[in-house]
Amino acid sequence: MTTMPTPDIDVAMSRRGFLTGALLAGAGAMAFSPEILAQALTSGKTPEEIQGWGVDPGEVHIGANENPLGPSPRAVEAVVQSLYKSNRYGFNSFDLAMPLMRQHRIGRKWQAGMREQQGDFFGMLSASPIIISPGSSMILQTLLTSQMSQGGHLVESSSAYGHLSMAAGWFQRSGVPVEVTRVPLGPEYRVDLDAIRDAIIPGKTKLVGVTNPNNPTGTIVDAAQLKQFVASVPEDVIVHVDEAYFEFIREPDYPSAISWALDHENVIVTRTFSKIYGLAGMRMGYAVCNPKLTGRLLPFIGFPDLNLSSMSLAGAIAAMDDEDHVRRTKQVTDEGKDYLMKEAEAMGLESVPSHSNFMLINFDKDTKAIVDALAEKKVFVRYPGDAPPLGDWGLPTSIRVSIGTAEELEAFVNTLKAVMKTKS
Repeated sequence: MTTMPTPDIDVAMSRRGFLTGALLAGAGAMAFSPEILAQALTSGKTPEEIQGWGVDPGEVHIGANENPLGPSPRAVEAVVQSLYKSNRYGFNSFDLAMPLMRQHRIGRKWQAGMREQQGDFFGMLSASPIIISPGSSMILQTLLTSQMSQGGHLVESSSAYGHLSMAAGWFQRSGVPVEVTRVPLGPEYRVDLDAIRDAIIPGKTKLVGVTNPNNPTGTIVDAAQLKQFVASVPEDVIVHVDEAYFEFIREPDYPSAISWALDHENVIVTRTFSKIYGLAGMRMGYAVCNPKLTGRLLPFIGFPDLNLSSMSLAGAIAAMDDEDHVRRTKQVTDEGKDYLMKEAEAMGLESVPSHSNFMLINFDKDTKAIVDALAEKKVFVRYPGDAPPLGDWGLPTSIRVSIGTAEELEAFVNTLKAVMKTKS
């Protein structure tokens, strides 16, 4: 069996000793680097010997695409400090919007537009190309509400995240005439942009969704083709590009759709702090779009600051500053994907090259029994045959494995081999 590389870190303490010391030290323990925290909290190569970050001992949770290293220690410390001010409202979403604008090189033109509205709260929000939200899911719900509350047509891939389709299901249950077209994947498990464009019904389609990198396949589309697709969609149709996993893309210089969103008034890109930053439980996300679109969406959002936790904002701002944690997360993810590809090949299984923090592995037979058997042994992966609710990923012969720590992935591989012997 291939052994995963592990961080070259001298951790002279047991897991129990580390936890005891951390509890006694309180927030000061968060000064440790994420590498040391992750190494101290994980050991062994079978589920019962593992203590992953944020889960019960003896369980391997690699099914929800979470960050196995946990949140940045800087983010945790910022959240702890903000707790002392939790009796006060935190009207400071611009404190996060501004560093996001710098990170995405959203230049002076857009910042100048905001400065012109200084002193006018509504004006500044409407002029901002950044919309902060408690998780990107709320932005997707807002897109549905703003575009299709009276009915309409939605197009997205059948094997993609599917939140738009799920949200559309609530409209349908309420009697709103919303129609959904989910098109099959193209070759190599990629989102088929041509098929999505062909499914647009002039005058009826109001929203199309593209998940890139795609979930659950981990694939990306050709960047030039995506740029052409965005430009070709009718202006009365909003294009949503979900880039929740963009930071994990392995192709050098692959462009984000953010610049295209600023150029087009009908394009919006969503990002999240749940994945690369490890803040899934804090529920922080954001969208980038032309301010003309921001102004159209805000009436359905209200005051973003009233929906945000000051603690989540503090954590997100601090997480952005911890470049080492981001770098380490990316390294662990890349090493984990390389390890899984080798192990899958050794077992005669097909793995899909992934640009996300998970990997799709194909077994050429329905995997529900395998997923259930793994769960009985406390190893939790995702069965992509019938998810998400109200939708259908349509990949029943595969499993989706989130990239965990070296120990978690080795425990998964060992357990999978044992399960396959009983299921063969």
